[in-house]
Amino acid sequence: MQNQSSHQEMNASGKNPPAGNSRRWLYTILAASLVLRLGLWVGGVTQDVNRFYWADTKGYQDSALALLELGKYVISLDQPLTQTFRLPGYPLFLAAVYRIFGVWPPGVVLIQIFISLGSIWLVYRLGRRLWNEKAGLWAAGILALDPVSLTYSLKVLTETLFTFLVLVAVSLVLWIFNDSRRARWAFLPGVALAAATFVKPNTLYLVWPLGLGFLAWAASRRWGWKPVATLLLLFALPQVLAVGAWRQRNERLTGSSVFSSVEGFNLYFRHVAGMMAIREGISWEEAQIRLGSIGRETRDGDRVAGYVQLHPEVAGLSFEQISEVWSREAREYIRQHPLLFVRVHVDGIIKTLLKPGTAQLYGLLGGREDLPFLSPREWARRPVMALTVLYTVVYVLALYGLVLRGVWISRKTGSPSWPHLFIAGLLIYFAAVAGGPPVWPLPSRHRVVIMPLLALLAARGLVRVSPGDRNSTPVEA
Repeated sequence: MQNQSSHQEMNASGKNPPAGNSRRWLYTILAASLVLRLGLWVGGVTQDVNRFYWADTKGYQDSALALLELGKYVISLDQPLTQTFRLPGYPLFLAAVYRIFGVWPPGVVLIQIFISLGSIWLVYRLGRRLWNEKAGLWAAGILALDPVSLTYSLKVLTETLFTFLVLVAVSLVLWIFNDSRRARWAFLPGVALAAATFVKPNTLYLVWPLGLGFLAWAASRRWGWKPVATLLLLFALPQVLAVGAWRQRNERLTGSSVFSSVEGFNLYFRHVAGMMAIREGISWEEAQIRLGSIGRETRDGDRVAGYVQLHPEVAGLSFEQISEVWSREAREYIRQHPLLFVRVHVDGIIKTLLKPGTAQLYGLLGGREDLPFLSPREWARRPVMALTVLYTVVYVLALYGLVLRGVWISRKTGSPSWPHLFIAGLLIYFAAVAGGPPVWPLPSRHRVVIMPLLALLAARGLVRVSPGDRNSTPVEA
């Protein structure tokens, strides 16, 4: 009764809207997001479906079509070799959609639109759980307006599905944090996390810091070692088993137990190339060529031809074994130049967090992505470009202004709770993983999974939360 009374007082004071109004606002946000995305989808279908694609799309598409035709996970129908560069989660998703609706990529985009709405809804629930109803609505609205999330919800790429699965895992972890009796369900976020990892490898190592978080949470409740061990086992087991099985598959088929060969490729041809470019005063592309890259073919064609020409001693190795060589050479180069690695990596983090995604949104609207977007002359000739620049830049500035205000307010209101520490830790993890060379292709793309966390912090900067409102009266998810 006391909790109910406090909520009534809170509504009366204007801190939270009544339940009916809250639902109406949420439905309005979701409906407006749907209309906007459907409008862009119709524009792409009727004018140019290439708006839905990027360079990586072909690799996922080829493996999905091969999976449908051959029942095997290989590179493509024309190149039926074991696929390890791209993880199977997204191609499986594509194959499932194509099996049901036919091979029509715009159909995939249409489903991703609804998945992106699911992410907005989950962010609303997270904001509601962390602070209050109003914070949830603000967080949903901020994410719905994000130009980067909007853009990639209409691209045949991994980001939208990956972000949704991560948010499912986050929601389940906070659900367990809210009531220790739910610890027996710790395998559920583990399953969601494992599924996300097979879509995009960014969460491959997340199970360990999350496991430490669970350990600290359980210790704060003075659990014995048996329930703590059970909790950690339930949480980690899905990912450990799934990743282990995939490594065994790769070892059996290629002679290498790498989880994904993309790790060695990225370390060598992106991180090391970025470091070499700075050290030797050359372009990133020139550094890649010196390392053995053969240009854009390294994306979807033969990624080892140039390297084998420079290093004939690896000619008899599989691509996966060569990727292990790349990993070793990259780590040795990083060990020799640690400060340069930090500089390059931090620069990449900054660009990931701050690049507004103007070119990609403008391309989705039908414009060219290679134009000088900061040219007033171009703005006069292309008013849509000017509006796109204005929208994306103002959004990023407003977002981080609210994030800083939210952090400052949270700092003044006392010590953070476990859920708040959990969100902050996730933000740090994904920002660190997103780092790379300053010329990393489409750095704003790597911000998609970070945006829900930033939206939550930004929403905190817009609401007033009473001491009794911060997790003392849990809101069921």
